[in-house]
Amino acid sequence: MGRLSKHCNLCVFVIVVFVVVVVVMVVIVVVVAVVVVDIVVVVVVAVLVVIAVVVVVVVVVVVVVVFVVVVFVVVVFVVAVVVVVVVVVVVVFLLMLLLLFLLFFWLFLLLLLLSLFLLFSLLLVLSLLLLLLWLLLLLLL
Repeated sequence: MGRLSKHCNLCVFVIVVFVVVVVVMVVIVVVVAVVVVDIVVVVVVAVLVVIAVVVVVVVVVVVVVVFVVVVFVVVVFVVAVVVVVVVVVVVVFLLMLLLLFLLFFWLFLLLLLLSLFLLFSLLLVLSLLLLLLWLLLLLLL
């Protein structure tokens, strides 16, 4: 009976050691799993933050580029219109001067005054147009 008791005690000891080893292994696996899940969550959050920052930067760059292109197109268009109008006014003014030299002196003076009036009127219109463009750019900025 003594040997059987020692044998049972040994079996109980082996079972207890086996249970303790299994419990320790389960605890280690759970701790490792929690750490891995935490690392994965941190990596996913970091990737999402990087994606959000990249999206915001891309949107800001696109908006700035579109705004600069629109302002550049408006400025180029207005400058082109101003240059064409100034060239037309100068050509008309020179043609009027040429015609005036061919006509009588009093008619020359009258048409000269008329052409100067036309020139100053167009310059006034151009200055108002440039002022309007300046105000538009100030409103856009």
